[in-house]
Amino acid sequence: MFERFTREAREVVHQARAEAQSLSHNHIGPEHLLLAVLARPEAPGAATLVRLGMSPEATREDVSRAVVTSDLSAADADALRTIGIDLGEVRRRVEKTFGFGALDVSRQSWDWRLWRRGESKRPSGIQFTPRAKHVLEYALRQALARKDRHIGVEHIVLGLLTLKGTLVADLLRRQGLESASARKELLTDLDQAA
Repeated sequence: MFERFTREAREVVHQARAEAQSLSHNHIGPEHLLLAVLARPEAPGAATLVRLGMSPEATREDVSRAVVTSDLSAADADALRTIGIDLGEVRRRVEKTFGFGALDVSRQSWDWRLWRRGESKRPSGIQFTPRAKHVLEYALRQALARKDRHIGVEHIVLGLLTLKGTLVADLLRRQGLESASARKELLTDLDQAA
């Protein structure tokens, strides 16, 4: 599938990994794809979101607040923040000392204590969530449906806009956008550009 991705769309996928790592997240989700898309505000699809009022800075802030850790909700993180505990900073410090994913032992098949002693191999990095994979698969379907010969950033955005009841849908709503209307605008922009 990735051979049909444009250079810019491949860069979005790679940037999504970098976005997750910079936020100390243990997965690559649709929210990281959205951040990577918004990092290219002139790209087709991203330009539509920016024109409709999507702010890369506000989105990054919302993502960092919402995805503190998969064990605690954003409300839990906010409650802890009121008493001076920043879960993001705790995660960064623990991972600096014990390695990436040290707080994720319960969901991993490895034990960081064994890894630190050299008795176990470190896991092979963060993975795409099923929803992020769905976005990329939908991008392919949209390219085929539109009879495009490539999969571009615009197709990734169309994939992101299919998500209902997710963090990405909430991020859009917080910035005054609804997925359905953003999709219509994007399709109009693509048709006008063709």
